[in-house]
Amino acid sequence: MIYDIEFENMYSFKEKVAFSMEGTETNAKSQNFLRINDSDKCLKVGVVYGANAAGKTNLIRCLSWFQNLMVVNAILKEEDGFSGLGLVPFGLTEATMKAPTSFKIRLYHRDGLLYTYRLKINSKEVLDESLSKFQDGEDVILFKRIYAENDKHTVVLDDGIKDFALQQDKVRRNQLGITYLQAVNVPLVSEIAYELLSIQMTNSYNAGIAQALWTNAKFLLSKDNGYKQKLIQFLKHLDTGFKDFRISNENSEFKDLMFIHDMVMVDGSIQPVEFFSFIESLGTQHLFLLGLKIIETLDKGYTLFVDELDASLHTYITEFIIKMFQSERVNKNHAQLILTTHDINLMDEKSLRLDQIWLMQKKADGSSELYSLADFDGVDEDTNIKEWYMAKRFGGLPKIESIENLFRDEAE
Repeated sequence: MIYDIEFENMYSFKEKVAFSMEGTETNAKSQNFLRINDSDKCLKVGVVYGANAAGKTNLIRCLSWFQNLMVVNAILKEEDGFSGLGLVPFGLTEATMKAPTSFKIRLYHRDGLLYTYRLKINSKEVLDESLSKFQDGEDVILFKRIYAENDKHTVVLDDGIKDFALQQDKVRRNQLGITYLQAVNVPLVSEIAYELLSIQMTNSYNAGIAQALWTNAKFLLSKDNGYKQKLIQFLKHLDTGFKDFRISNENSEFKDLMFIHDMVMVDGSIQPVEFFSFIESLGTQHLFLLGLKIIETLDKGYTLFVDELDASLHTYITEFIIKMFQSERVNKNHAQLILTTHDINLMDEKSLRLDQIWLMQKKADGSSELYSLADFDGVDEDTNIKEWYMAKRFGGLPKIESIENLFRDEAE
């Protein structure tokens, strides 16, 4: 489970921005968090609001960039930099365009310990990197990177893995230590690397992502894992109207997905009738693809980021999906859901805690800032947060000018 993430000088994040799934001291709505130990709680759901272009999508884009870097890092050549991989520092000041980018993530491993991965890079090389765990009240280093001025960098193992026999301790200046150590199966480091790569990110509106979801869906549905029946139950619960589905071609595209409905015949009998997926509503199509990703996430205990979960979906449906992750019965494997949305109806103090609701806001210099409702004084778990938000007491709203000035001629 993700505990928190920090970004600095990435996309619209100029200064350090932190997003946390750490639960505050209150025990309100206990079903909404997993108690890790006597003092720590990890939230099951996080919701991010903000105006268009405030930077919400960049929260997911930063994580996606890091995962892509992990995947392609092994094939980078010595002379390759990171710019071609989509590394985009904050671009509205010359200083930040030349400054390093920093990324930090903390997550709870199945051993109950908190692990921290840190990375600092510029356009050409890794400047700093380490992995540590918090144990017995202190940070214990698992590996760290030693910077070399005119040579390859050295990866130093420590703690319980320091005796692992590495074939080499040098890595390229543009090579991640964590991916190298994963490739040679260094204990524990490999597990943390796998967890970082297992963070899921998606949306329901991008054609390329929809195709990736469909490819994943065909793979999952080909397995004997019970996912098809769970998906049918999920879609029936949400009043989509169909009874079953089938894929008409083994090597099909999404258009070859057939939804099966009941047709009332003249004699009153019921017969099945099939419709191509494109006949169904856009919301139903999205629910099919997202639904299977949600089922996989719950089954495997992943963390799932969804950008604009509410796109083409009714409020009641997005509420239902949030409840799935907060249900102790449905979410048995401690999966997490983190979503961006514009649907203020989800901003319900009866179902969400203050620390689960985050606001993204664009500052005067064009950079993004991120903060939680738990940061505000005078707000408690019974506050009508939707009413306060719409009354502009929290920020995170678009600054729309008066319509009286729209299209007004200079002579007026």
